[in-house]
Amino acid sequence: MAEFKQGYGGYADLEGNGRLAPYAIRNPDLRAYMAEFVGTFILVLIGDGSVAQFVLSKRAAGDYLSVNLCWGIALLFGVHFSGGVSGGHLNPAVSVTMALFKRLEWKKVPGYIIAQTLGSFVAALVLYIVYYP
Repeated sequence: MAEFKQGYGGYADLEGNGRLAPYAIRNPDLRAYMAEFVGTFILVLIGDGSVAQFVLSKRAAGDYLSVNLCWGIALLFGVHFSGGVSGGHLNPAVSVTMALFKRLEWKKVPGYIIAQTLGSFVAALVLYIVYYP
């Protein structure tokens, strides 16, 4: 197992020669946008997945409590994944509110909103493909 160095995201075969080289996304804004995308993807995938299972099974596989617990766990996972990188907003309303209170630069808000929207749409697409009859 390769040892990770500070500031590197992992190892990849970047040159096509079979040797693994360290790589990292050095642009902090891009890292924040990617974290928001993946965090929102996790939130919507787990949360809406629990709703889809509950509704499509005609309440045979779960109840309202399990749906609410899944949404809570989805929020926990999404914030845990993206919180250290981007703050774990996971919602455009939170990003705009953070900018209003000067905890986020306004120039970053459109990127956050685009990343969150794309993350939620991609998660919905995955769920549509999984649960398509």
